[in-house]
Amino acid sequence: MTLQAMTRMRNAVLAAALVLASTLPIAAQSTGAGSTLSGRMRGFLGALGRGTAGDSAAAFFPRHGDWTWMQTLVDPPAVRGVGSWRFPGTETRKAMQPGGPLCNSLAWSGGDFGPWEGALVMQVMVHPGGWRRVTPTRFVPPGASSRSPTFVEWRREDDRWVVSALGDEGFHWTPPPAETIRNLVTRDTMPTGNTALAAGQPWYIGNEMLAFGGRWYLKYGLPRRIAPDQLRRVGSLGTVPVYVEGGAGRHDHSVLYVPVRPGELHPYQVSGGSSCDAY
Repeated sequence: MTLQAMTRMRNAVLAAALVLASTLPIAAQSTGAGSTLSGRMRGFLGALGRGTAGDSAAAFFPRHGDWTWMQTLVDPPAVRGVGSWRFPGTETRKAMQPGGPLCNSLAWSGGDFGPWEGALVMQVMVHPGGWRRVTPTRFVPPGASSRSPTFVEWRREDDRWVVSALGDEGFHWTPPPAETIRNLVTRDTMPTGNTALAAGQPWYIGNEMLAFGGRWYLKYGLPRRIAPDQLRRVGSLGTVPVYVEGGAGRHDHSVLYVPVRPGELHPYQVSGGSSCDAY
């Protein structure tokens, strides 16, 4: 066989190999563990079902590029609207952490109750398997329609499948008029004239709940001594200032403090909250 003939044969073999590769399903071209789309979906459901909305679940999201979260806000029996948010892949882990916008959707949280029934993580717990593929890249819970607000959609990134969009439901809560709420703490950060101590106030003596930021707070434990430079004022109840610890994040209002004696403050802990919430 001449060199020219051998070259033609080699080129023909290479061309045939390229054609074959192009006709294979994308999943079949990747040999990594869980490289098929169905396998990736099962792995993602397993990570959410274990309540690990940290590195385990975040590993299924893009390393670069954006992805979309859609949440349908409901106030049974009505639907109040649909919100859509885009997150850079580099921000996914941060958005899943307590206080992040995705925590309640993707993590089991502590507190007095678990996730709301419409949250994606709750849907995964109710339906740990059998999610139905309704388009080449979109899955919905068993029995749900192809237009279900709860879904997971995928795309290819480099050599793997990653989440490109997901959706779930959130509870739309319309707060009652402020004038109807007892013991409503108003937001402020600066001293507003004369201040008073909680000791002697009817709401303090009667162990009544406080309302702040759409949450209720219960008195717990005993008063404790906290240096003024370790506190940050966030509101007032009448003339009584209300604080959080100075090291707390800007939205971390899980514990409030009211002064009962000079240098001593009584903590109030959020009631009905979860570790995902940042009050």
